[in-house]
Amino acid sequence: MAKKKAKVKAKAKTKTKTKVKAKAKAKASVKAKPKVQAKTKAKPKAKGRHNGPPPPSVTPGMCDPFTAQTGWGVIWQSPPIGGCYVSQIPGDIWPFTPVVPPPNRLFVPQLNPGQIPNTHIAVGSGSYQVNVECCQNQMPKTVTVP
Repeated sequence: MAKKKAKVKAKAKTKTKTKVKAKAKAKASVKAKPKVQAKTKAKPKAKGRHNGPPPPSVTPGMCDPFTAQTGWGVIWQSPPIGGCYVSQIPGDIWPFTPVVPPPNRLFVPQLNPGQIPNTHIAVGSGSYQVNVECCQNQMPKTVTVP
């Protein structure tokens, strides 16, 4: 008896399939960040307005020296018909508001029906001299701030 030869089946080499790499998924769409809106600030109050009562005022005669605290109003009394100018002495410090480029000059009208301050003291303690043009024979005038 003859032996049957066993058939040896040769295994066919299987090709290894190269896996196609999946394309990288598109990044999730980034949502646009909402723009940060600037917070609206409260509008500043107009200068000169204060909470509470207004600062005190002094009422010197037009040709008189006077004493007043920083921030106080000045309401000159008895200016002549047509008003009067108060002006800075060149080289001296101007003690009042508003401050404008020298020479500072402030008009004081004859009529001041509401007794509204013509100006305010804007300097610290000291003695300051000014010209009161309608009081030529009594110049300069001294404004003292304690």
